[in-house]
Amino acid sequence: MRTGYRHFLDGKAAYHLGASLKDLGKKWFAFSRMDGSGLKVVERVDVLIEANLKELGYGG
Repeated sequence: MRTGYRHFLDGKAAYHLGASLKDLGKKWFAFSRMDGSGLKVVERVDVLIEANLKELGYGG
């Protein structure tokens, strides 16, 4: 399972949290599950972010 700031990928679906986990139970909170097409979009965005971070000198 891969995780990002507010999304989790398990290879079958993408899960998006609408708020920080620290706010769970304190404020409005949303949780969404996306099917395979949503997973492809999130994975592509993740690749673009990682590439840009490397270009800027962050990460490995």
